[in-house]
Amino acid sequence: MNLGQLHPDQDRWVLVLSRPFSDEGRPEPGRLIALFLDLAEVNKALFIDLTIGHKGFLTFAGLLPDNRMVLPDTPARTDVEREFFTQAAAWNTPQDIPDAQGMILLEGTTLPGFPIHLIGVASRQDFYQPVRELITIHCLSACSSC
Repeated sequence: MNLGQLHPDQDRWVLVLSRPFSDEGRPEPGRLIALFLDLAEVNKALFIDLTIGHKGFLTFAGLLPDNRMVLPDTPARTDVEREFFTQAAAWNTPQDIPDAQGMILLEGTTLPGFPIHLIGVASRQDFYQPVRELITIHCLSACSSC
């Protein structure tokens, strides 16, 4: 949800996780515990240092009750992140995420029981680099035997 709905000066997306309140292991009807998580802070705490290859990364989207997704407001640090966030602006639901687009490869999964969709982003450059290295090595070894 957008926290601005509760506090007009707080225009940012938060993930709301709720669970039944229980007393001695028994859920109490009508009582819930709610946790509000800032999407950008969760992304920073969990995923900022994770990489896929040299340029890829892991992020997530919060899912709204109507299955629309909201990405964390995170500044792009690389060309791959910039392309991801540019392309992601057109995606409304997890089903809109393609397997590949431009210079990025994408894979995602929704965590069962949570309004969270994990998204792995890999760079095509990282994917094809080992192939280019093998071709270069083969060409160099073929030329050295001439």
